[in-house]
Amino acid sequence: MNHSSRHSVVAAMLAAGLVTVLAGCSTETGEPAAEGDQVITLGTDDTVRIQPVIDAFEQANPGVKIEVQSGGNSYQEFLRTRLASKTAPDVLRTFPGAGNVAGVLSLDSAGALEDLSGQSWVGELTPQQLNLFGTADDRVLSVPVGALALGPVYNDQTLEGLGASVPTTLDEVLQLCDAAAEQNKVAFAIFQKGGGVVPTYSMVAPLVYGPEPDFTERQLAGEVSFTDSGWTKAYAIQQQMLDRGCFQDGPNGTDYNAAAALVANGDAVATFAFSDTTGLEDISPEGTTYTIAPFPTSDNPEDRYLAVADSNGFGVNADAKQKELALKFVEFIGTPKAQILFANAAKGAPALPTEQFQPEGTNQKVIAEYQLAGKTAAWPDQEWPGAEVVQSVDQVVQRLFNGEDTPQTATQKMDDAFKAAADAR
Repeated sequence: MNHSSRHSVVAAMLAAGLVTVLAGCSTETGEPAAEGDQVITLGTDDTVRIQPVIDAFEQANPGVKIEVQSGGNSYQEFLRTRLASKTAPDVLRTFPGAGNVAGVLSLDSAGALEDLSGQSWVGELTPQQLNLFGTADDRVLSVPVGALALGPVYNDQTLEGLGASVPTTLDEVLQLCDAAAEQNKVAFAIFQKGGGVVPTYSMVAPLVYGPEPDFTERQLAGEVSFTDSGWTKAYAIQQQMLDRGCFQDGPNGTDYNAAAALVANGDAVATFAFSDTTGLEDISPEGTTYTIAPFPTSDNPEDRYLAVADSNGFGVNADAKQKELALKFVEFIGTPKAQILFANAAKGAPALPTEQFQPEGTNQKVIAEYQLAGKTAAWPDQEWPGAEVVQSVDQVVQRLFNGEDTPQTATQKMDDAFKAAADAR
């Protein structure tokens, strides 16, 4: 198994303002435990999404109380401090791979996580999930929960006003660009300032990681490269779209907030974002709705893959004071009921797909549909050997839009960054 993740696109997009932050500073939340209750402590950076799961567990286990300790935006610092002082919560929110101090592999290096390999949900994990939430010696350390998608997110009302529909082929994408321009709009508001990875990841889903889920593993073995893969075509498509007028003026200087405003105001048809469009809805006229879809990179609708990843996980502190109960709670998180509760709170889909899931929103339905069809693709950076690789994506996309790089030179620079990061591991 390859366990090389050093970077999380979720963290990058949080920094860019793309994900609504629902947690605050470090605090304890929830009703206080009654006298005689058994108390499990749980550390997280987001109390909102896990709370319905907690409520259901407490209801099913009278006399057990889960006390949430929220590290908020400082969760990684909160967790590092608590682990060092041996006061960390019983249950820990984890990130996939080793992208930060709360990553599964980083926590494993510190001896902080209990082995969950015997739990009932482990057999449902995909090879990629085993890679990101487990270890090279086949221990599973965290249960994934809450699948999110990223890709083009369309303003339904603006799209309808153009008399258009969500493109299912690359030719239809270009036709949408022309139709938008005729109405003095742009098809896609993109934010190259801090967000070059987002449209690119949606394009390499069908071009690389959907058809070749083991691409990064083979890349680490020296069998494949960015240059000789669909990454080159992804950059060629972006150049084609730039030349066609698909984007707003000055994309390299546009940040997420500016791009979001364009699509919210109806000056752009779409932007690239997460499937949870709450942030966009909040800044849009009342009644505005958004639909995520795979980005089509060919004229065959069957070639489409949706970029989906599990950005949340929960593990048990190896030094948990209530280890037996903590293990029972994490076992519960792996059940269809808990997976569905979390998915609905996160406006995503279960990380462990289940036919019991009845999506509450359009975008949840899209994710579930592609999951069950086996047409999802990883966010590539979760398995990359170093943050230098994702940084190179942002750099080469900027240069591509400035005419300073070609698709071939862009991917060669990425190959160089990948090799350097792999050699430094």
